[in-house]
Amino acid sequence: MNAGNCNPIPRISTEPSKKKENSVSAPQWSLPKKHYLSDSHIPTRVITCFECDTQNTIPQTALSAHCVRCGSYIKIDKVILGPRSHRTITKTWGDVHVLANSFLDNYKIHCQNLLLEGKISGDFQCANRCIIKCDQHFHGKVSCHTLAIMKKVKVITSQPITTTNAHVFGNLQGDITATGTVIIHKTGQILGDITADRVEIEEGGVHHGNKVYTRKY
Repeated sequence: MNAGNCNPIPRISTEPSKKKENSVSAPQWSLPKKHYLSDSHIPTRVITCFECDTQNTIPQTALSAHCVRCGSYIKIDKVILGPRSHRTITKTWGDVHVLANSFLDNYKIHCQNLLLEGKISGDFQCANRCIIKCDQHFHGKVSCHTLAIMKKVKVITSQPITTTNAHVFGNLQGDITATGTVIIHKTGQILGDITADRVEIEEGGVHHGNKVYTRKY
């Protein structure tokens, strides 16, 4: 052996290796999980596809998703509509806020909660609340789970408003159909027919029109 050579000569064994091929398993992080939503600690919610009505389970913090059936894009985040908005069709499982000083015509909105502080007309479908804080003249269909017409607000409708429950603090000129309870508060007034399971009129509240009760006593 040359003393000046510092590199050792590797030992070569002629005996077969006792190690089995592929004996080392892949690291755990590289193995696919069945589904990340199967973890119980991840809060989820169920949304319906706007195109095919398929229910999709998604994380609560998600801002968008794609339908598991048709692949359509589903918007989930909040939408703000102002005086310069040109988006006449809005579909989101988030909230929609119409800003004050807005005058929007012929809009179609499908959302979770709808807050109206500006004027708008069209068709509106809300899965939860529709809160009206500005005078409105609706020519299209309006449906929601809970309707709230705030104090000193006048709402004129050409078609019946469909809801589960309604709180009227202001003035409603038109018909309303509710599967739950319609409450006319002491500052409220309804000039139109009410079809509901139950109608409550506080002292000072006014109703001119017919009442049709759907509850069977």
